[in-house]
Amino acid sequence: MQTRVQRIGSMMLERYPVAYHAARPVYMTQALARRPYQIRNYLRSAGDFTGLQIGGGTHQLAGWLKTDLNPDLTTVYMNATKRFPFPDGAFSYVVAEHIIEHISDKDALNMLRECHRVLKNGGVVRISTPDIELTHQLMHRPLTPALERYVSWSNSTFAGTGNSDSAIHVVNRLQHEWGHQFLYDADTLAACLRQCGFVEIAECTPNKSDHTALTNVERHGEAIGEEFNELESLIVEATKESISHR
Repeated sequence: MQTRVQRIGSMMLERYPVAYHAARPVYMTQALARRPYQIRNYLRSAGDFTGLQIGGGTHQLAGWLKTDLNPDLTTVYMNATKRFPFPDGAFSYVVAEHIIEHISDKDALNMLRECHRVLKNGGVVRISTPDIELTHQLMHRPLTPALERYVSWSNSTFAGTGNSDSAIHVVNRLQHEWGHQFLYDADTLAACLRQCGFVEIAECTPNKSDHTALTNVERHGEAIGEEFNELESLIVEATKESISHR
């Protein structure tokens, strides 16, 4: 559900695009001005648990510091492709749900390095992203009943192609729509995490984790349904190695 600020912003963009873009520099100046206070206030009051939510959008995890490129008044402005505005070792956990596919693979490595930097020793990052393996499955018939349902749903919901069983339209949509820039398989994402210093890399299912803090943190399934979320999502957790284990 959108906040009032976000609803007003969406309305302005739709009805008054010139006014919206004219006001945005002022809006962003205000977001940058309040950011240091928001960060200090969170880190001072968080206690033993500190969690960083990257690209939270309208989804707020209770007790976490939410960041976004287009923040509302309760969200910290952050461009995930740049240096994060946090000190080293500030967070116990970091989550990034369906964010990494929207930036280039080069920028993704920068993001993962920053996740590693701001995590405490022994801290864990959880990355959720579309799995490119799904496109491989869609290109090889016969499709399973679950994939057939997914294709029909995707085409009827997003495309209006007139051909509800066209898997190739779904493949192209996954690769090119919604601002997707780079899709990962499990091996590639794990290699990127290792390159950035992470260890103990493990695949997870949606909303499941060995870490209580990382259980039920995804909301993508609420948007597309849990069955299709299971098909689409690649979820990986990785740990910043504890000093005692080095």
